[in-house]
Amino acid sequence: MNVQEFYASYGKNNPEPVPGGNDPLTHRLTFNKYQSAPAPMTKPDNDPINNPRHYTAHPSGVECIQITEHMGFCLGNAIKYIWRADLKHDAIEDLKKARWYIDREIAKREKQ
Repeated sequence: MNVQEFYASYGKNNPEPVPGGNDPLTHRLTFNKYQSAPAPMTKPDNDPINNPRHYTAHPSGVECIQITEHMGFCLGNAIKYIWRADLKHDAIEDLKKARWYIDREIAKREKQ
């Protein structure tokens, strides 16, 4: 049975009325019109887990992880702390953390 034959025979085989008529497609559309539409997904302004403001507020519009995920751990962390230094409370602390990761990367490379 093809689709046209199914729809042609549906009302004959199922004489009981259903909401929206005997057509299952119409029934589905009728049912859905009483449901509320899902809320559109929006990014919250500051979600400390998925969207921390100090990671996404850079003037370039680029999120830090888009750059650092292509680097090694120490270099990526150093860039992260430099990136957000002026976007958080204590820029000096973030710059010191960046220096710590850079020193660690230098020490690792000097051993090689």
